[in-house]
Amino acid sequence: MENGLTSKIHSWFTHLTAIIIFSLFIIPISLILSLKWFNPPISSSMLGYEVSSNQNKISHEWKGWDEIATSAPLAMIAADNQLPAKRSGFNSQQLKQSLNNFIQDSQNTESITRKTTKNLFLWPSKSSLGKGLETWLTLLMETSLDKQRILEIYMNIVEFSPGVFGIEAASQRFFYKPANDLTADESALLVAVLTDPNLYRTDSPSAFIEQRQRNIISQMDALDLCQSQYTC
Repeated sequence: MENGLTSKIHSWFTHLTAIIIFSLFIIPISLILSLKWFNPPISSSMLGYEVSSNQNKISHEWKGWDEIATSAPLAMIAADNQLPAKRSGFNSQQLKQSLNNFIQDSQNTESITRKTTKNLFLWPSKSSLGKGLETWLTLLMETSLDKQRILEIYMNIVEFSPGVFGIEAASQRFFYKPANDLTADESALLVAVLTDPNLYRTDSPSAFIEQRQRNIISQMDALDLCQSQYTC
């Protein structure tokens, strides 16, 4: 009798372990590795909006790295980094090369990786389990994808305004042009609103957003990469 019970317990434990390994390792790793070659058609934040807003449709159009103005990823990075103010001119080739060098530093893009993870895979949660899962998935993202790909995904899934997801949809909605034509000022304004896109507006920026836009431009200037009078 005891042998039969022990065997059942062992079998149950084996199945449970297999389920845990499959759920925490095989599925996440497979999904994240697939992002090297495939663009995610939807994200958890998009699904959350569609569920909560009933009939409202999302606005979203994927654009590749080369189809987005260099000022957009630069503004994303600048918003998360505090650098000493410094001004200088630049040319287009210098801008792209400097940006490429800057995003290779994991310290510059770590918070963007975490934001990408939360927007792509997770629902808002303050529980220890949710935070633990966020940390695990962020680690997988960091070790599986290069920094440029992570930033490309983030720019395409982040919500800039209720129902407006991705840099292309935001550029078309607020500036009536493709993301490839965004100026530094426009990119900085879009990124400034990411503080809380449900509260702040790109088409009617508050004093706080205008100040944040100026701060982002200053950070962009500090990298010797971009000045507000140029189109990047």
